[in-house]
Amino acid sequence: MGLSPNVVIYTTLIDGCCKKGDIERARLLFSRMWELGLAANEYTYTALINGLFKKGLRRDGFKLYEKMQLSGVVPNLYTYNCLMNEYCNEMRMYRASALFEEMCEGGIVPNVVSYNILIGGMCKDMRLREAEKLVGRMKGAGVVPNLITYNNIIGGFCSKRMFDKALSWLDEMQLNGLSPSLVTYNVLIQGYSSAGYLARVTALVREMEDRGFTPSAVTYTILLNTYVKSGDMEKAFQLLSSMKNAGLVPDAYTYGALINGFCKNGNMKDAAKVFRSMREMPLEPSDLIYNTMISGYCNEGSSYRALRLLEEMEGKGLVPNVASYSSTIAVLCKDGKCQHAEAILNSMIGKGLKPNISIYNKILDARFEGLKETGKVERANVV
Repeated sequence: MGLSPNVVIYTTLIDGCCKKGDIERARLLFSRMWELGLAANEYTYTALINGLFKKGLRRDGFKLYEKMQLSGVVPNLYTYNCLMNEYCNEMRMYRASALFEEMCEGGIVPNVVSYNILIGGMCKDMRLREAEKLVGRMKGAGVVPNLITYNNIIGGFCSKRMFDKALSWLDEMQLNGLSPSLVTYNVLIQGYSSAGYLARVTALVREMEDRGFTPSAVTYTILLNTYVKSGDMEKAFQLLSSMKNAGLVPDAYTYGALINGFCKNGNMKDAAKVFRSMREMPLEPSDLIYNTMISGYCNEGSSYRALRLLEEMEGKGLVPNVASYSSTIAVLCKDGKCQHAEAILNSMIGKGLKPNISIYNKILDARFEGLKETGKVERANVV
């Protein structure tokens, strides 16, 4: 005897599809529900809204929320958490805070996840005083701060280089029976690294290892970036080897940090080696890495290599930034390759990017120099 389709079955299927990333199938199931006369409930809506957000379809997610409201379906705790999280990701903290208050006024009691979403968003937005007040409100409501709460607060103060405050929150965390996690140490290491306190970074890594934590890929990337910023590329490269020997897989951020360091030092030979090894993994370079490599080749005066990477980038559907287009056009003009420069200019305009006046001037200057060399114009005749 088969089961008759009902809201619970469809909600379970939609949630499963969303978790697997099959958002189109989830949408199809949602539409089929309406065709069968089944009214979606708050769990159905929340599952699909969350799936849309995870796929980066934020506009569709918010439209579905509007439909939910128009249908008279009341949001639950998980709906509010999902929406607040999306607003925090977009740094629209006023909307996230408004939803939090709406939730409380509607009689829905926030849980630790609700508080952590909003506290995390406030810390990223550097609204640390408000984040601290919210922790106080959280405690007053009988919700116990967890490791995520403290890591958010500690990370916020580290980002502002207010290390005394960060350490005071670390002390409170430990007094409340919570031990620092690997994430806690990574947050502290990142903070001290960004501030250039290398001795403190080394001490934290030692303390972390003494407590039985093995550095993660994130730890290695932070440390590698620290040495890149200090100009010690040899040490940074050694860290990459140590990372691989530890069985950890470098990601695009790790390679990007190394490539950035080599490019800034004018060492395009080693930058190219890292770039190639990244693709051999295989690991696709991001638009940021391509732009960094293009900038490096332009600074070196290698118009052919810069142009080749620019075209490769476009071929993969990535959009070079204005700086990459501008510097490539400049180096092509310097080499007298006006036609290539003009083709790049047209491509840039076609992608909706606005060239500045200096780009046009460089192309005009290059044209003028080309005409002079061919004897077709004399300077005196040019107005």
